[in-house]
Amino acid sequence: MTMLTRAELGALGERLAVDHLTGRGLQVMARNWRCRYGELDVIAVEKCAELHWMQHFGLSRDQRSARWWRPAADSGIGALEP
Repeated sequence: MTMLTRAELGALGERLAVDHLTGRGLQVMARNWRCRYGELDVIAVEKCAELHWMQHFGLSRDQRSARWWRPAADSGIGALEP
């Protein structure tokens, strides 16, 4: 079995997320959108004009080994309504 690199695993996750969003009828407006505050992996909109965003934050080795860390704490998903 071939092990994926961290970059390959991240790219696979983004492709799966895009497939899921487009399968639910959303239109992907941007991928890997960057600004001075960081990056959003996927920006998608619904026909009703709600903006959905998704971001997975990388963690340093120290953060991953910390007792307080939980997988849900390192990702974000949300919607902005008009």
